[in-house]
Amino acid sequence: MVTMRQKYKQLFVCFGILVAITAAVSVITPANTNAAVNQQINFQGKLANPDGTNVTDGNYSIVFSIYSVASAGTAIWTETQGTVAVSGGNFQVQLGSVNTALASLVDFNTTPLYLGVKIGTDAEMTPRVQFTAAPYALNSDKLGGLNSSGFIQIGPGSVQNDGTTNASVFLNKTAASGNILQLQKNGADIAVIDNTGSTTFGQATKVQNGTYTSGLFLINNGLTSATPAFPNAYSPSLAVRSSQTSGSRPLFLGYDDGTGTGWASYINAGACGSFTTMCFNFGVGATNTVALENSGTNLFVGGGDDGNFTNVIFKNTGSVIVGSQTTDANQVLLQPDSFSTLADTATCTTTTNQGAMYYSTATGGMRACINGAWEDLISTGGLGLLAYGVVPDSANAGTPGDIAGVSNYSNSPCKVVWTATQQVTVSPCVVFSGGRKLVIPSTALSTTGLAANVYANICISTPAGAVTTTGLPVLLTGNATETSATLPVFSANNPVACFATVRASATAGNVGFIWDTRTFTNTQKQFATINSVNNAGFIVVGTTTMGVTQTVATVTTGPIRGIVVATAGTASTTTVNAIIASVGPAFVKFPSGATATPNNVLQTNTTAGYGTSNASPAIGAYLVGGLLMSSISTSCTTTNTLLSACQYSPLVDFRPSR
Repeated sequence: MVTMRQKYKQLFVCFGILVAITAAVSVITPANTNAAVNQQINFQGKLANPDGTNVTDGNYSIVFSIYSVASAGTAIWTETQGTVAVSGGNFQVQLGSVNTALASLVDFNTTPLYLGVKIGTDAEMTPRVQFTAAPYALNSDKLGGLNSSGFIQIGPGSVQNDGTTNASVFLNKTAASGNILQLQKNGADIAVIDNTGSTTFGQATKVQNGTYTSGLFLINNGLTSATPAFPNAYSPSLAVRSSQTSGSRPLFLGYDDGTGTGWASYINAGACGSFTTMCFNFGVGATNTVALENSGTNLFVGGGDDGNFTNVIFKNTGSVIVGSQTTDANQVLLQPDSFSTLADTATCTTTTNQGAMYYSTATGGMRACINGAWEDLISTGGLGLLAYGVVPDSANAGTPGDIAGVSNYSNSPCKVVWTATQQVTVSPCVVFSGGRKLVIPSTALSTTGLAANVYANICISTPAGAVTTTGLPVLLTGNATETSATLPVFSANNPVACFATVRASATAGNVGFIWDTRTFTNTQKQFATINSVNNAGFIVVGTTTMGVTQTVATVTTGPIRGIVVATAGTASTTTVNAIIASVGPAFVKFPSGATATPNNVLQTNTTAGYGTSNASPAIGAYLVGGLLMSSISTSCTTTNTLLSACQYSPLVDFRPSR
């Protein structure tokens, strides 16, 4: 008796012949067909011994596997049928009756596919048998004689590639009526191409085909005329038409917020109304070629309601507004071009680019076309000390040039006067301070927080030294001595202006003394290095060290050099720590109780930094600092607020002798 391995090799020869026949007439249904169709394969075979006799009748365990390769590889699908009945050598099975995933695991639209058979514990028989088709089954790859590539696939996830030169979709409508294409969702049309070629998307927009203009894409709302009349015989690529004579909006651009009022913008043939984001109004009369906003008044660029745009407005008068037309807290920038070289490449003549500006990164400043030539525009920083101090003619109306307040105690610009027991007031003025031009209104400052006998400075500064965000003067923190009183942080390039030094009386909070420390834009000023602690209003004199000055308490030390108008309050022999008034109107501090007589000369006092009045200066007058222009009083009360009271800094026409 032969072994099982030998027997099954012999049996497989007979089996292979039968397999080729039965596989040819077997049918399999793909996994995505109707579930009512049997998705198993009928398979028959015969087992024989090597001598050609049938094997013994009985039940056999047979493993069936399907491969995509003729040998080796991994099975795509496999199942074990453990009790296959064999009678007279013949057997019949249903492939897929055990492993029902046959149709989903095996793609029978691919080739080749091979069937492997294994009997019992023996190895799988070789060679595997290739699936083939019956002759008429070859026609199953076509429908009506056409290959599957000739049909459109309609279904989720289906993609059909077309590499031919023919039209991918070709429909030839020969009937006189009926739509060429009609697509619906839930019974409603979403796209229709009618018998004339007109296309409707959704249920409102129509793309009208016609022969009147080559290449025209026409969105047509209710018009039936075949030939739209375009102005000047123009042939546009896109046209929008409406049959309505009023209330029509041919084209909207925007969004619908669901409330019926949310269309944000449109291109219009009439008045713009109240739409806010964008509105082009092409006018309603023959004189309006292109009109913008309300039939030709202004062009608004930005956001906000009609007439209240916040970014850019091009006025019909020719002016341009950047930002809001009214004062608000929004900072909107006008950004000129930045140019990196010293060469002016743009044209500048009296008729071309007059007033044009750009920013020069080479010089760090603005440049403008002025009177036919490019010029640098000087900023407050560029003017330096020339643009530092109070503008002399910026006082109350009707009193130009009254820097001392001779006509009235509060008429001079930025003058600090005593207006109540615990209050001082800064008069209106214009001042350049910290590199900025500031318009100061009348500003009342309370002194209730001052301790008895302390000194405090009134400056346009916060304690940290920056210009106040409001641009208004403040009363800085008081200190026991004048030279330790709080001052703004000193900046030589952008000094902060101070107007006065106030000292409280023996009663805390009450005003006792006021010293005027203002400086003016028309006063000649220069930088100074002072080797002694100083304060605004102090006199400085020369020293034996070149370029260094000092405050003194003797009339024999050296010539007067100037009056301090801005200072760090500290001593130095190496760095600039102050700005002094060297020529012109200035205020110098006198001791309380001292007198100053107009037309007397200014000299140094025995009190360090302070001045004194002298009608008969020493021979040579090397300590003379110019002529005194105003007087001071020995008393100060709330009822005596004229120039002669409460001000211990007389005005001097400062022209020191050298």
